[in-house]
Amino acid sequence: MPNTLVGNIEIYTYKAGILSKIAHDLRLSLPPVTLTLDGQHLECTIPLTDVRVDGVMTRTGLKPDLLSLGDQSKIIDTINTIILKTHKHPTARLSAEIIAGKIVGSLTLCGRTQAVSWPLTDSGEEFAGTAPIKPSNWGIKPYRAMLGAIQLQDRIEARFIFRR
Repeated sequence: MPNTLVGNIEIYTYKAGILSKIAHDLRLSLPPVTLTLDGQHLECTIPLTDVRVDGVMTRTGLKPDLLSLGDQSKIIDTINTIILKTHKHPTARLSAEIIAGKIVGSLTLCGRTQAVSWPLTDSGEEFAGTAPIKPSNWGIKPYRAMLGAIQLQDRIEARFIFRR
């Protein structure tokens, strides 16, 4: 019988470019996500339209107060309209198997499906992991501003934890 698990996903972005010193690495988060686990098979639909900006990541950790509400709103608008185009693709979908301590399957993002394989830690009470994602594999161009002087790297990390 399938189990339904609820979890959290945090997204980490990384800056690049000549003026990267004035840009920020960010931590974003999604509202609680539901995952269905049936034996070793898992299915998860991830809503992308309600991304939140948690704050700026520094060497010492998360700084939630470094961005104004206006800056946060601009970041969310950029994610929705330019980067993910959530009006066309409001969700991502993961369909996978748990095999030898890994999630192995496919992720559909922005209308494209790609194979994925990520390590998984399963304590019996919860399972967690970090999913490195290269957005260009799904046709997502790294965001650029100021003629490319500020940009995002072509990598993000999605850190997840689901509780049984």
